[in-house]
Amino acid sequence: MNCRRILIYILLSSPLLAYGFGKKTFVATRSQSVNAALELVGRQQLIHIPSDDCYGNFSAALAYTRSFHNSKLAKLLFGKESLTFSGSLVQDRAETDILADYFGLPFCYKSCVCFNPVVSNVIIDLDWYQSLSNVCEGLYCNIHAPIVHTKWDLHQHENILQDGSECPPYDFYPAGYMGPERIARSAMPRSVLDAFCGKLTEGDKEPLKFGKIFGRQVESRLSDVQVTLGYDFILRDDAHFGLNIRTSIPTGNRPKAEFLFEAIVGNGHHWELGAGLTGHTCLWQREDEYTQWDLYVDANITHLFSDTQKRSFDLKNNGTGSRYMLLQEFADGSTNLHVNGADAPNQYIGCILPAVNVTTFDVNVNIAVQADIVVKFAYQRASGFVFDIGYNFWGRSGEKICLDACSCTEFADNRFAIKGDAQVYGFDATDDAVRLNVSQHEATLYKAQGNGNFVAGSQFRNANADDPVGADDANDNALQQLNNADAATLSIAQAQINTSNPAQLLTKADINIVSATLPKAIAHKLFFHVGHTWFEMERITPYLGTGFATEWACRCFKNNSAFSQWSMWLKGGFSY
Repeated sequence: MNCRRILIYILLSSPLLAYGFGKKTFVATRSQSVNAALELVGRQQLIHIPSDDCYGNFSAALAYTRSFHNSKLAKLLFGKESLTFSGSLVQDRAETDILADYFGLPFCYKSCVCFNPVVSNVIIDLDWYQSLSNVCEGLYCNIHAPIVHTKWDLHQHENILQDGSECPPYDFYPAGYMGPERIARSAMPRSVLDAFCGKLTEGDKEPLKFGKIFGRQVESRLSDVQVTLGYDFILRDDAHFGLNIRTSIPTGNRPKAEFLFEAIVGNGHHWELGAGLTGHTCLWQREDEYTQWDLYVDANITHLFSDTQKRSFDLKNNGTGSRYMLLQEFADGSTNLHVNGADAPNQYIGCILPAVNVTTFDVNVNIAVQADIVVKFAYQRASGFVFDIGYNFWGRSGEKICLDACSCTEFADNRFAIKGDAQVYGFDATDDAVRLNVSQHEATLYKAQGNGNFVAGSQFRNANADDPVGADDANDNALQQLNNADAATLSIAQAQINTSNPAQLLTKADINIVSATLPKAIAHKLFFHVGHTWFEMERITPYLGTGFATEWACRCFKNNSAFSQWSMWLKGGFSY
């Protein structure tokens, strides 16, 4: 389905799909280290066995994983698989169109941006099991340390429907809209995707610092190192049962929130502590003992301790994606700005910024419990042939986020106001720009406040501002909405501009903490593995095999933050 067909479908579809950007500002999956199925397959005959010797086992697997059902990933991030961006003056703007003005694009710009996000991993999975029977029979330790190369790719594509030149002479920003001077089309981003790279400054507007949408992100490093110390209470040739304590040492990367679809290795840099059980029993065996079926069960439960991560937040009252709206920075007091004959109590200081630049904080994140449970049937022959087939359950409780007031100093109370489509400067009789104190607290990602600031007869006058009142200079002379040059170019009669009395300023209470908090995650996996073990070797016992798995996110509840992926591997090792 091409981008134009997706656009038509969205315009005709249910209101349930009528929003841009998902309800969550962050997405993550299970750590590449949390994979009990891959840990167990192929080597089960060579660990947890009775022996007077202090034996050990080393394995290495080369694995590849790739997400599927990518439409769900797109909905988690964007609410749907494509977004339409259109400027304030695009005819017949849809209610679901994202306002292109927020991204420094022309008033008549329109495009459709499509996404097909994919997460893939190449993993070298290293695992060492060591029996400590020389210390205590049944005692063992295990160290698991995957090396991961992960790639997170949005596979975005933009189809530009109008480049901004369709409604002359509105192919520029007049002075006062994004800065004190006119901004030409050549100084604006070429496209939405160009704006999301966060490289251009238009007038007073600073580029994106966080939440960038930038195609492919890659990370290569050691994932969490898992260390297990356990004891087998039952240890026989035909069965074993044991318990263990386990910890996970965070060696992956912390989320930094610079990019919306951020490559993550590991569990987000949490320390983990928990317990596990392991066991197997022989279900069936031929009398000659050349063939048998065994049942294996491993279950690992851990707690993920609080760790500091960067997360981006939407605003409570302005809807999903509101972190991409524009804010103005204010200061107390004013210069050359009168409201009702008195100095304005506060004033814009000449800085416009995407909200995400100041609604991205260091927060404390913890996860109460994570479970990784595998049940496997293994067919084994004395010749060395082995076939495994099993099921793996992975689940994680929802995150809890604690926002420390000290960590969000960039977002001080009563310092920022929502810009919407307001003129932030007025002009005196000599065309000097005067900073206003205007706000539009009900603006959303899709539209400015009210009927907008482009209604015929009152263009650029801030008629839709919060508590509008005429703005004057220090001599109580009316400030105009445009300078003389822009008024002539646009054929708009000069008139007094409005400012707000008072401006509606934001506080920390306006931050939507839930927007960056992942709900619980549940995934199911089916897997199989085929391999061979060379028991005839004397000093070491090598083995080699290959397998495949399909993991899908549970659809039994709406807000599941897991996503589906398939994997395949080649695994080998030796016992000594």
